[in-house]
Amino acid sequence: MRAWVRASGGLWLLGILSGCSAGEEAVRHTARREELNLTIEAPVTAGREEYVCRYFVVPDGGFRVARFAQQLDPRSHHLLVFRTSLTAADVRDDLDRLIHDCDSDLKSHAALQGILHGAQPGEAELHYPEGVTLELVANEVLLVEHHVVNDSSTEISTHAELTLLSADEHALKNAGLFHFYDGAIDVPPLARATTRMRCAVAEPLELIFLHGHMHQRGRAFHAWVRRGTELLPLFESKSWNAPTQQLEPVYPVLAGDAIEFECEYENSGSSRVRAGLSARDDEMCSLSAAYVTARGERLDPLAEGCGLDHSGIIGQGTLGCSGIEACLANAVDSTANVLEAARVSQPCWLRACPDRAIAFQDLALCRYTSCAQICGLRADTAGFVAAPSDPAACGACVDAHCGEPSARCTAAGCEP
Repeated sequence: MRAWVRASGGLWLLGILSGCSAGEEAVRHTARREELNLTIEAPVTAGREEYVCRYFVVPDGGFRVARFAQQLDPRSHHLLVFRTSLTAADVRDDLDRLIHDCDSDLKSHAALQGILHGAQPGEAELHYPEGVTLELVANEVLLVEHHVVNDSSTEISTHAELTLLSADEHALKNAGLFHFYDGAIDVPPLARATTRMRCAVAEPLELIFLHGHMHQRGRAFHAWVRRGTELLPLFESKSWNAPTQQLEPVYPVLAGDAIEFECEYENSGSSRVRAGLSARDDEMCSLSAAYVTARGERLDPLAEGCGLDHSGIIGQGTLGCSGIEACLANAVDSTANVLEAARVSQPCWLRACPDRAIAFQDLALCRYTSCAQICGLRADTAGFVAAPSDPAACGACVDAHCGEPSARCTAAGCEP
């Protein structure tokens, strides 16, 4: 529950992907390196926006990625490569099949186990430092997703190609990928708005390349490293679909730092816009960053997905923790549709005091871990709202197990 809630920012949903053909056929041998080619081509009918996916099986012997070279169709919105829990036998009959509308494909999305790489539109080449590679395990199943927007009046044939180049010598360190997703966006009609998120870092590491991701109403993306009270500039873009940026030299991050990022939007339409998967109708705010730790091993999925304590949405209002919880309960009770409930709840996080959304999320997740039954956590709110039959017993359990986040929730400075 913890990783799921963190990744969705209190939204109750979201995930994505695309792929290529299987096995040894996609491996090319050069004089010094091997190349693994992931290509996906698909027709997209006129006026449609579509997620198209395909499975890919890593060849025998595995593959250590040292470099990426990409070529994406101009109508691409993104290309993502996911690790899955599926086996080669699970997808044997699907390797040559395009999965259309794969954002709603249950088999593939139920098996997702994190993002290995993300690419934005255009051509780019990216590389890890010498001695650092991204490890792909032999025979593991990857899912590659291509998000395409066809605004033309005719069917188009889209092309996305990602070439992975192996290391020419033994790698000493394994690279990982942060994918931080801010799921609280609320842009009124004919207005501007922002959303901001902070993700804690528990051990020293170096950032290698990164990009910010927004949809078409995005006007600016900013990222910093927070070190104590200081904000150190990390990345800035005025484009909603800027290519991934190689950091040279790499950017050092210390244990105890946090990565903070903010998206700015302008809505010229007549409808309110919130977070979602559609590049036309919804908005998005996420940061993807390749990293390598000082010890040379990948972080666990919680850390890669902004799932550590003291991580989450930074509020823009005055609500304290009990106010956030009441807001979430009212939002969910206002609709019987779980997807709509996820959308209407997003402003609750933004209406929080700047430090209270994170404090409440830490408290709610501690409460879920230690006091779920006694506090009667409501499943329809992803466990964020409690409905205890014995409030005193719930309070005693929270006091016993969740003192630190509870103290942050009750500190002076915000409405209840």
